[in-house]
Amino acid sequence: MNNSPIALIVDGSSGMGLSTAKQLVAQGISTIILGNNNDKLDAAKSLQQRMRG
Repeated sequence: MNNSPIALIVDGSSGMGLSTAKQLVAQGISTIILGNNNDKLDAAKSLQQRMRG
């Protein structure tokens, strides 16, 4: 079993939610981002993938 932490960020496509998600990803924590704006979620996903390398 994998005991790696996973974070769930609600309304994480912008503002404080996105900032928190960035910090978690930078720490290597698997992060799930929820939001209601598909364009912003796509941008957050792209950013998350670039941060992972």
